[in-house]
Amino acid sequence: ANGWKMAGAYENGTTVEQAGGGVCQLSTTLYNAVGKADLEIVSRRNHSMKVGYIDMGLDATINSVGNIIDFQFKNNTTSDVVIFAYTTNNKTVTFEVWGVPFNTDEYDEIKLSSEKVSETPPAGEPVEIMKEAGTVKPDGSILQPGERFVAVTARTGYVYQSYKHYLKEGKEVRKEAFAKSTY
Repeated sequence: ANGWKMAGAYENGTTVEQAGGGVCQLSTTLYNAVGKADLEIVSRRNHSMKVGYIDMGLDATINSVGNIIDFQFKNNTTSDVVIFAYTTNNKTVTFEVWGVPFNTDEYDEIKLSSEKVSETPPAGEPVEIMKEAGTVKPDGSILQPGERFVAVTARTGYVYQSYKHYLKEGKEVRKEAFAKSTY
């Protein structure tokens, strides 16, 4: 009803087709642009599982169905900011945050990175669920009458710490913790 198209989204440890699926690539790209612009992050949540389009610890999920999860930031500068979003011919989305220069001589650029803090091996048994015959399974095959399949497999858990690297003329002058992400 809102113009969302169906695409893959994470739900209960698996990927399902959902209206607005894939929109997290936009919120993730905006999150990184806002972080590099040194704007205040008000609310950000990482995905429950690794995404394929950015390093772990640098993603920002949203929920387009019910607006349960949202990415929010605040303009904490002394001036207005303008955000440009555009696509290119190769289907790349770019966000640019324009405003006054950083209010300091200490740095002139910010880069983001993330590092794995810990890894927890999977535990527990797979969860099997019964679905109606004819249901399309995650691998695209059709569920046959009485057939069972593993809906959610145990996965390795990860904790990542992201960092803001403050640079002056290309040289790092400061490094700060940015966000901790648990998958």
